[in-house]
Amino acid sequence: MSRTTTPISTSWRNSRPDGTHGSDSARTRPFSAELVDLGAPGFAIRQNGADRQIPFDQVAAIDFVGGTIPDSQWALAGGGRHALWLRSGLVVQGEFYDVGGTRPLRITFDTASGRRDFASSEVARILLSPPAGQGPAKSPGTPTAPLNPMPPGGFACNPNEVTGTWTSNSWGEITLRAKGGCSVAGSYTASGGGQISGVVIPPTGDVKNQMLQFRWTRSDGNDGGDAYALVVNASRIEGRWCRPAGCNTSQGGIWGATRTSAPPPAIPTGPVAGPGAGASTCSGLASVLGSWSVSAFGRLNLQSAGGCQVTGTYNNSPGVIRGVMSGARLFFRWTRNDGNDSGEGYLEAGPGGTVQGKWCRSVGCDVMSGSVFGGGR
Repeated sequence: MSRTTTPISTSWRNSRPDGTHGSDSARTRPFSAELVDLGAPGFAIRQNGADRQIPFDQVAAIDFVGGTIPDSQWALAGGGRHALWLRSGLVVQGEFYDVGGTRPLRITFDTASGRRDFASSEVARILLSPPAGQGPAKSPGTPTAPLNPMPPGGFACNPNEVTGTWTSNSWGEITLRAKGGCSVAGSYTASGGGQISGVVIPPTGDVKNQMLQFRWTRSDGNDGGDAYALVVNASRIEGRWCRPAGCNTSQGGIWGATRTSAPPPAIPTGPVAGPGAGASTCSGLASVLGSWSVSAFGRLNLQSAGGCQVTGTYNNSPGVIRGVMSGARLFFRWTRNDGNDSGEGYLEAGPGGTVQGKWCRSVGCDVMSGSVFGGGR
């Protein structure tokens, strides 16, 4: 048994931290402990310097990041099915198998595609069984993934890549619209028609494409299930679907759809860097990355997304940024988290550890005629 531990927050179902027990109807409460191991007796934890065991079936969740667990996440756990949320925002369904290793701990999950190991440093939380009174009812339109506009260390989601009209042999005509943040809703026409509700999961790690995860519900309420689709390109999405709600989409039927509406606007690339910009087309990348306090956007956090691409967040009417460096300038598109405002901008390093640029409102606006903004670290 590994004695190297990781601080977590654990929710109990029947067993209280003091060793006493209550009924399933008792209110679930979190307590702080250190996760040590998982074996036949259950979880080995250390709390206030004392080692103890908690039976597996009396733990609702193991939370490495803290905060309120939303109903949209509880929806994928229970009935012997567990859900592991990565800090990137992606979700893995399966069965929690083992804990081992040293700091960070090794979290082992049995999935439909085989046994997988995750470092505890990349795991946000593990949901085992929704406690009584928590988690949503099995109703139409329950999202099947967390709503996360900008996961830590990940990419910003871009619902515009999936919004519009699509045609599919499986779903008929699909119409999708953004609801704010990473949330998407829509409808399909096959088998009498129905509703779609889900979220766009940003690319992360080796996954370079966005994913739409959604729940589908037939209009008469007599059929429903889950599905996902990877964005192949601006005109094509492909994935799998299954029934009923809560099914394992990785073992579902294959489907695809082709866009019939106009594709979304491309992320602005700015003008091609000229010979004076240096050997790299994004030679100024390092000079704009990091955290800045600027007019117009407030606290602006920018990070590399690979190559010349940059993603970020801002906290003045909070939103996300996606852009690309061209020479010494970052050309970007900004989108408020509620989806009610967006536009263009550019940014470059200024003298004395500052940044400066211009911004304008509405997609496609003339940023070179926009309003000036700037600031420092």
